[in-house]
Amino acid sequence: MGPLDPAGVGITADGSPAPATGRARPRPRPAWHAPEALPSSLQVRPAASTDEVAAALRLVHDQYVAHGYMSRHPTGRRLSLQHALPSTRVFVAADARRVVGTLTLIPDSPLRLPMDEIYGVELDGLRRQARAIAEVSAFALDPAYRAAGVAIIVRMVRLAIIAAEQAGVDDTCVAVNPHHVDFYLEFLRFSPLGERRDYRKVNGAPAVALRFDVGAARHWIAMLSQGRTSLGLPHDFFFGPAHVAAGRAALRRDARRAEDPFDRFARLFAGHDVLASATADELGAILHGLARESRTRHVASA
Repeated sequence: MGPLDPAGVGITADGSPAPATGRARPRPRPAWHAPEALPSSLQVRPAASTDEVAAALRLVHDQYVAHGYMSRHPTGRRLSLQHALPSTRVFVAADARRVVGTLTLIPDSPLRLPMDEIYGVELDGLRRQARAIAEVSAFALDPAYRAAGVAIIVRMVRLAIIAAEQAGVDDTCVAVNPHHVDFYLEFLRFSPLGERRDYRKVNGAPAVALRFDVGAARHWIAMLSQGRTSLGLPHDFFFGPAHVAAGRAALRRDARRAEDPFDRFARLFAGHDVLASATADELGAILHGLARESRTRHVASA
């Protein structure tokens, strides 16, 4: 869940520009899917380093504090226990070296998902169907980039969906503010998963659970890669061959980064109290995941 309100970035639920108000007619913004909708210096990609992950978590912290979703934390970082797992992927929108947008993709694990706190029944229903699930969480956008907000959001979501598809995920789930539901349903093609509930993790703010069928994304990717010229928007934007190839290339570059997972864990969680709530089994799962990732990287570099 995160403080991204589509109405606040000047669009309607279908992604079109919101009607102008007042006497002055603003200059039309580039369409959200057009390359010129983003500053030329801005890139959407996996976080390139532990420092960049930390910057993303600071952005989430600051925006959650600003929107009343949390109290200020001494570390200035918003962390979930799942951020300790190597399988968790942090994506950023970076303008030069400045992180201006972020979201996190959290595959299911023995730690479960953050939204299990209030939607465990619904998520367990997907697990019983042997569906691999993941959560998209920790959205944040620098207010200075709100004019390009939709263009940034959809590109981060696109990369997260491509990453989920590559990881074998069947359903990508999200807990969103009820004000955002139409944007996800009508524009991003999510489906309902769970009814409105109060969410303790964001100071009791209301949430609605939604899911995206990644299997459908695989079908659309295959159709467009096998000669189908167009499925229309937003499918062409999310699943067109050039976009998918660029996303996969970014993920491959990220996979080759050689940062030690234990060092990354120590730096991100230093001084943070989130581990204090972890059970012995959860800590064991974290250490097992870190050790496995460390061995994998050692073999790959040998």
